[in-house]
Amino acid sequence: MSENVVSFKMEKMVVPAFVALSIVALSIAMMTIASELSHDFKEWLAFPGHHWVGKGILAVVIFLVTFAVVLFLSRIKEVTSNVWLLTLVSLAVVGLSFVAIWIFYVLHFFEG
Repeated sequence: MSENVVSFKMEKMVVPAFVALSIVALSIAMMTIASELSHDFKEWLAFPGHHWVGKGILAVVIFLVTFAVVLFLSRIKEVTSNVWLLTLVSLAVVGLSFVAIWIFYVLHFFEG
């Protein structure tokens, strides 16, 4: 297989990977906050034994489903990938997810 074919196939996966990464980052932030607010949700996340493991399994499933859907949609419509823009947007989403969790725990700490 030539390098051009591999490069072309890899390029088609860049956008789905970055979109899936961003959705997973938001999902983990929401699951983390929701599990602290709802004991029932935290127990549900512990289906494999511990809520961290459950959250990780859900993150993998969300990543794979999002990746597959975006890959399928990008085949229908031509998508050009600007790797720097995708990187910045993904970093911003991950950063905002971190800040949301951090703010939640700071507020939770001061509530008592």
